[in-house]
Amino acid sequence: MSNRKKIPGQNLHQAVLSEIDRLLSRFTSDKKDDRLNEAVRQVTNIIGPAQAELVQSIETLEKHARRNPFTIAFYGETNAGKSIIIDTLRILLGEPTRQQARRQFKAIAAKYGIDEATLSDLEQSIDEQRASLEAMRAQTEERAAQRSSRKHTREQKLLQLREDVDARLRTATVWKKLLHLVRKSPDELELDNAEQHHAQLLVSNADEHREDQASLERAADSLRATEEHLAAAQEELPRLDPYADGDIIGQGLSDFTLECHSYLFEANGQRFELLDVPGIEGKEARVLESILGAVRTAHAVFYITNKAAVPQTGDRKGQGTLEKISAHLGDHTEVWAIYNKRINSTIPLDSDALLNDDDRDGLSSLDHAMKEHLGPQYQGHISLSAQPAFLAVADYLVPGSDRARKRAKFLKKWDAQTVLSKSRFQAFIKQLTGSMLEDCEARIRAANARKVQHAVEAIIGKLAQLQKETIGPLAEEFRNDWKHVDKQLDLAVEGLDQAVKSVALQAAERFKQQVRVQVYQRIEGDIGNDALKTALKTIVGTEQAALETQLSKQMKEKVDAFRTEVAETIERFSQRMVSLLDIYQSKGAGAQFDLNWTFDFRSKSGVDYTKLLVAGAALVVGIMAGGPVAIGLAVATFLVSAGMAVRSLFDSKYKKAQQRLAADKNIERVIDSLRRAMEGNRSTLMDSVEVQIESIKTQLRQSVDAAIEVNSALKDACRNLKRYSETISETEDILI
Repeated sequence: MSNRKKIPGQNLHQAVLSEIDRLLSRFTSDKKDDRLNEAVRQVTNIIGPAQAELVQSIETLEKHARRNPFTIAFYGETNAGKSIIIDTLRILLGEPTRQQARRQFKAIAAKYGIDEATLSDLEQSIDEQRASLEAMRAQTEERAAQRSSRKHTREQKLLQLREDVDARLRTATVWKKLLHLVRKSPDELELDNAEQHHAQLLVSNADEHREDQASLERAADSLRATEEHLAAAQEELPRLDPYADGDIIGQGLSDFTLECHSYLFEANGQRFELLDVPGIEGKEARVLESILGAVRTAHAVFYITNKAAVPQTGDRKGQGTLEKISAHLGDHTEVWAIYNKRINSTIPLDSDALLNDDDRDGLSSLDHAMKEHLGPQYQGHISLSAQPAFLAVADYLVPGSDRARKRAKFLKKWDAQTVLSKSRFQAFIKQLTGSMLEDCEARIRAANARKVQHAVEAIIGKLAQLQKETIGPLAEEFRNDWKHVDKQLDLAVEGLDQAVKSVALQAAERFKQQVRVQVYQRIEGDIGNDALKTALKTIVGTEQAALETQLSKQMKEKVDAFRTEVAETIERFSQRMVSLLDIYQSKGAGAQFDLNWTFDFRSKSGVDYTKLLVAGAALVVGIMAGGPVAIGLAVATFLVSAGMAVRSLFDSKYKKAQQRLAADKNIERVIDSLRRAMEGNRSTLMDSVEVQIESIKTQLRQSVDAAIEVNSALKDACRNLKRYSETISETEDILI
């Protein structure tokens, strides 16, 4: 964790980072307490990634933060109409880059003669020339027909005259035939005259035909020249595209806007900026950073949609539009929805109402869904139709383009102001440049503060989720399992104590019986008192050796069983804890942190539990099998009165009875001494075992306590961050 210090006058983001450092740096190591050191290590492992993520989020917000002017992002689905709304605003509000583009458009149009008036004149001229040419062709054809008719009439007349002359010659007398050789008849003279006029007609027809064709060619050449002039001008039209109104508008293709573009405006003395954001439904991966950068920069957001309906929700395959809106815009103070109704013809505007009942019902559902996902930050919806409004004001369109033709249709029916009113765009501009620009400075502060607050709350949410769903339940599982193990270990110690008692009592009773049987056998053999005393010592010594061997074996069995029980209990506990850790660590991935935390269930002291218990076993055997009998033998004496001794000389049965009585008393003294020594040594043994078990418990409990401490520390961190997040506001006395 870094150690930023809060500097007076520092900006919001740096101030928050400094305070977060201060809050989280409280988790420092206490060298005197291993349990707390373990907890601190685990808390650091958990909170460290969360703090790193928070620092990155706030630094990213700081990088994109705008402190002036008030900035609004146009955000929404691909092809919803974000760009057309913005460009209409650029035209109507005189946005500088749009005005510059229009000046360039006008200059290029003048330079290449491709302004709308010139092209219109050319097109009109072409139409007129085509009409004129068609008329000339018709007239030419008519005159040609007339000439052909006259020619035909003359030819028919010539044919008739020839036939008449030939007929007369065939029927003429010889005299007339001879006379015909000298002079022509009136018919022949008429024929000659007709042939002369026909020749003249042919010449005249040919002259008229040539003149008509020449006129047609001149008209066709003129038309062709005008058409070529228009074609040449139209070839220059692409020069206008980059500067035409609507150049930022897509043509219905997804992903037309791949980068965020910003436009500065000024209205009513207030500067503001609009951001044209790439669509969230295209190839979003390549524009996601641009989208997120834009919404981080903006102080308010217009969600643009062309559907009067709730945005699409996601499924297992991925996020839907509604989930994206919630994720992208959840940290904003002001979000509006703009319903951009699709209108491509004049007919829908015939009605005074832009919306129908279905639209209104759909927008009501949209408002409800947006309010549910964004809370009080959602400001409601605005309805308009950008396409007609744009066409109404787009004076600088490429002549002959589809947009120019559509514009002509709208303006043929209504003037521009009427279209702006019917499309509700005029009302939108009034709202945008009026109430939406009020108190911008405070709203900028609120927007920036809200984003930082949201980033802090997001981390709080993740840490709280981690605590509630993972660390808390894990600590509780550890606590409950430890209670069970603690009880099992106590029961194991209690069981060992009972086993040691039982073995000691049984060993003493067996020792007593074995010694008594053997001493009684000697008494039955009529042994003297001195010999009996010697025999008793011998028998006790022999049985003591047997007792030591047998007791050592029995104690080893009990201690081995105890050691196995304790080892298995510890192993089951360790395996259970490791299993829980794996389970909850996988659950922790749901909090979106790359968790790196562990709890060690092995002793921190380096002492092996098995060696502790083996040492205990040796101690048990040593205490229980050594010393007590020797102490008992020290008091093993026969106290027989003199009178009894004399009587015993004469009465064998009496002597034996007195010997048995004396033997029993001595045996009981030995047994009493043995029992007292074994009981004292058992107590010493169990004290030692309990100390060892408590040592084991202490070492095992360290990780359990550490998990509990981690849970407690994590809850404290969440509470501290929550309290601090509630103090982040636009009124904070720091620069933004």
